[in-house]
Amino acid sequence: MSNVRFLATLCFFFLLSFCARQQAGAQNVTRVEYFVNTDPGFGKGTSVPLTASADVTTSFQVPVNGLANGFHRLYVRSYVAPYKTSADTLWKGGWSLTHVRQLYKATILANNSVTPNVTEGEYFIDADPGFGKGKKIPLTPGVNLANLSFTFDVTGLSAGFHHLYARFKNAAGDWGHTNRRTFYKEVIAVNSSTPPNIVQGEYFIDTDPGFGKGKAIPVSPGNDLSGVNLMADLSPVEEGFHRLFARFKDANGHWSLTNVRTFYKEK
Repeated sequence: MSNVRFLATLCFFFLLSFCARQQAGAQNVTRVEYFVNTDPGFGKGTSVPLTASADVTTSFQVPVNGLANGFHRLYVRSYVAPYKTSADTLWKGGWSLTHVRQLYKATILANNSVTPNVTEGEYFIDADPGFGKGKKIPLTPGVNLANLSFTFDVTGLSAGFHHLYARFKNAAGDWGHTNRRTFYKEVIAVNSSTPPNIVQGEYFIDTDPGFGKGKAIPVSPGNDLSGVNLMADLSPVEEGFHRLFARFKDANGHWSLTNVRTFYKEK
């Protein structure tokens, strides 16, 4: 039986949401299509069943029987029929951005009718010690270990960027692929009982002007600035795809990671 690693089905399950409500008068999403690895061209992918709506949330399964074992990429996009309102000078609608997700296909022996439990997990930082030689992740064996969490010790790490890796093994002795997350370790002075306030935010589009030289994001200083909104000035930006970057600085003068989002400007 062929399946996607850790899913006991012959299909890759995917949940997606598209919204066409960009402005008053927007039309319905009428088509969603997907393809694996190679783009067949707009309108030539495999259609996803849906009920036309301005706000579409749907799920679908992707057959993987014909795929070779290993990593593959699943692409999804939606379509809104071209339209324009009385206030428009240009036509709107058309195809959305093409979204991509990576999947891994593995083959489980046909004589194994039950998916083996995940029995072991390990993590390591920066350097791979080899399979089975990482630090153990406590877990209860099972087929689905969703929402598993663990803590790791960063005492011996230098200040700066590091990579955290984690992987899991099943009862048959097969290891899953190794997941990676980047994190930043910062040493806070011992005499500081609380983290410093976040005091400054800035954003820029496409080109980094340097730390402290972006356009200001208004903030009220504090330790937790969740829910901060910004209105980016797009007047000097040309039509097409662009990248929006944002970052923040604390009272000690330390900058955060620079976050990035891709957007499309339509005139």
